[in-house]
Amino acid sequence: MTPIRSSSNANPLRESVTEKRGEKHHSTLVKDRLRQIQRVWTAMTKFVASQTANGRTVDLPLAGKFKKQRKDGDEAENAPDKYCFMPHLDFIGSGHFKYPENDANISPFSKASASFAISLCTVSLTSIGAVCSLDRESVATALKSIFVEFIKAGRSGKYCKLDMRVGHLVAYPDGSLQFENYTEQRQNKAVDDGDYIDIVD
Repeated sequence: MTPIRSSSNANPLRESVTEKRGEKHHSTLVKDRLRQIQRVWTAMTKFVASQTANGRTVDLPLAGKFKKQRKDGDEAENAPDKYCFMPHLDFIGSGHFKYPENDANISPFSKASASFAISLCTVSLTSIGAVCSLDRESVATALKSIFVEFIKAGRSGKYCKLDMRVGHLVAYPDGSLQFENYTEQRQNKAVDDGDYIDIVD
């Protein structure tokens, strides 16, 4: 039986060039993947923003429901719009999040949760795929990858925020989850330290 031997005619230069080509190809694939995720995120958040601005409640299956808050009678008509969020229970459970309630953060168990069933529409992965020239599965994978990273960052005690175009979903180092309107951002030292994930357009 002839033992397996390495070729004595191996060309180190050729192997180096082949290796570099492989690394370049991998880098290109990664960049393409990131651009694809960004396109999907942009299309999804534009849908959330446009539908909630028109008074509809938008259900994002991976996270929860968003809707525009009603303005009180004493609020000026030209005051900036504010939005609120009600998380899905599996989203809270996956991140082991604490969820302090306020005007922008509604518990699924509160009486106010009933208002999220009015004019409800669900984010369509098929429609987003059509906008991004992707199939439904690719869209689902892209969105899931973002929320998986968000949950991982939150569970590891990092400040992490996702730009939803109507405000930010924020995971704080203390384990709390909050939706924050652009005009009501909480101050956090982690922002200055750079210990966060920021998904923006």
